[in-house]
Amino acid sequence: MKWNLQHLKVFLNKVKKYQIQQVKILDNKFELFVNTLHSQAIDTSISSRNSNKHITNITTTNKSYNSLNNHQKSKNRKYLTISAPMIGTFYRASSPEISPFVNIFDHITYNQTVCIIEAMKLMNEIEAEVNGRIIDILVKDGEFVDCGQPLMIVEPTDDIKAKLKA
Repeated sequence: MKWNLQHLKVFLNKVKKYQIQQVKILDNKFELFVNTLHSQAIDTSISSRNSNKHITNITTTNKSYNSLNNHQKSKNRKYLTISAPMIGTFYRASSPEISPFVNIFDHITYNQTVCIIEAMKLMNEIEAEVNGRIIDILVKDGEFVDCGQPLMIVEPTDDIKAKLKA
């Protein structure tokens, strides 16, 4: 598909309408990344791989996140988001040779290490703040993360669901 400004406007309106948090489109000559997860200014960039044209700061919806907040994927279920408490590099394991701390659908317990964020050459263990089950891992291993960026979506166990309803 050949992208023009009109296609881009329609696409971004749909991203806003359906509250899509993150989307990345790659084509041979075109790359688009939209991220609406931060409360700060969003650096949404569009670039052509074969030219020097570069457009930044396209307006999209902003949502603010706490270190752990409600995330609804459906009207009946409440989810929590484990977010980065600092900027740094996200790692799923303490070493490339070792299995990840958690995988999708793993059950986790309070204070269990779920990942590491390397900041200024220090490895900071990120621990679960609830008992639950990992629903999704939103960041790739070795990827840079911002403070407040959602890392994982957790379905809390029944004991915490009662507290969330209140």
